[in-house]
Amino acid sequence: RGLQLLDVEDCGSFDNVPQTTKGDQVNVMSRPWMALLLYEISPGTLTFKCGGTLISSRKLIIQMHTIILHLILNSFKVRLGEHTLSTTEDCQRLRGRQLCAPPVEDFEIEHVFKHENYSKEKNLNDIALIKLKGNAATKSHIRPICLPITKKIREKSELLTQLRVTGWGKTETGEYSDVLRESIIRKVPRENCERAYNKEYDSSIICAGDTLGDSCNGDSGGPLTFVDYFHQRQRFIQYGIVSGGARRCGSAAPGVYTNVSKFLSWIAEKMN
Repeated sequence: RGLQLLDVEDCGSFDNVPQTTKGDQVNVMSRPWMALLLYEISPGTLTFKCGGTLISSRKLIIQMHTIILHLILNSFKVRLGEHTLSTTEDCQRLRGRQLCAPPVEDFEIEHVFKHENYSKEKNLNDIALIKLKGNAATKSHIRPICLPITKKIREKSELLTQLRVTGWGKTETGEYSDVLRESIIRKVPRENCERAYNKEYDSSIICAGDTLGDSCNGDSGGPLTFVDYFHQRQRFIQYGIVSGGARRCGSAAPGVYTNVSKFLSWIAEKMN
């Protein structure tokens, strides 16, 4: 039943996909599954901690290590429908007309399901599921992403050479991005990550990124995605979760991503 809950008919849909390299800005409302995990440092003052991905009306997936760092749940909030961090209203001139997104929506967290076998030392099982207090209704700027729930999609994902990583992480300038950006990155052999970080990884890890583009600080928890046909139309499908990487972004060292397809049964169990 859990996997059936993940088979959301409207998941991962989009109007257009701008071709992006080296972290280009995406269009307003074009990645409506993106979530922000916000930490309340003082009453009424929220700071951005990491990204996440909406996978159903009440659940989102993120990486585990941010949650471990801040265990006080009532200090966290989840923001959906965000695009530009510094503005109250997100607008963009697109195809000759002004396009504005509805207001962002903030949710309190009801529960966090942490992976029981998470290992910070080995950087394995870096996944957590957040349950929101209340439902996030599907809107133009808020909707879940698709997960690779069919065997056909999972098999195809293993053969991919290019993927997309999305977030508000640091750019080439070393500053956090104010707007949501996306890079196209190359999938590389797992051995590249083993050499770079002197660790042994299994198939629950995806290794991707090089000097042409990678994820960066602040992208953590965000999705590694690809576009494929699902329910008779092209949709975004989440393949990985940004987990770890080099301290210096844009270096030749690849990034480490949690392979979502290896945790589908765990996700399904927590969905019930």
